[in-house]
Amino acid sequence: MSVMLRVLGRGALVGIVSFAVAGLVSLLLGDAPAGFDAAHDVLVPVVAMVTAAVAAWLLKLRQPVLVPVLGLVANIVLNLVLSWIVTSAMTDDEGVLHLDRQPFDLTGSPLGALLSLPSPLLHCAYLVLLAMVGAVIAEKVAKANAEIDASARRR
Repeated sequence: MSVMLRVLGRGALVGIVSFAVAGLVSLLLGDAPAGFDAAHDVLVPVVAMVTAAVAAWLLKLRQPVLVPVLGLVANIVLNLVLSWIVTSAMTDDEGVLHLDRQPFDLTGSPLGALLSLPSPLLHCAYLVLLAMVGAVIAEKVAKANAEIDASARRR
């Protein structure tokens, strides 16, 4: 249990460092123009992932390259689940999507209050969560690899 808490703490630090460096790069690049901008839309996330891998390595997490990759996979899965939930809430019984429907009313709810926090704070919290998930899964992968190696050596 204490090992997982240590991994979660280090994962949180990875997320904070990743957010800080990506935020600094974003500030240095200036305001993003409307539409697709390679500097903002590609460079900043790549800097965040590379920073997360380096921070995971410096914090001595096992499988440091897997931490940002697994965080990205968790992000993709979460986005797919959320889009499925919202799309199904906006679809009627005949399967017609109504874009004018509001799927959820969050006014007055704790989730609505949480989502009304400043955007940088939410982005940092999200990166911390993704890094923690990535660190825990990478730790589990490293343990499984160590067990496989140990059983192969015994043969």
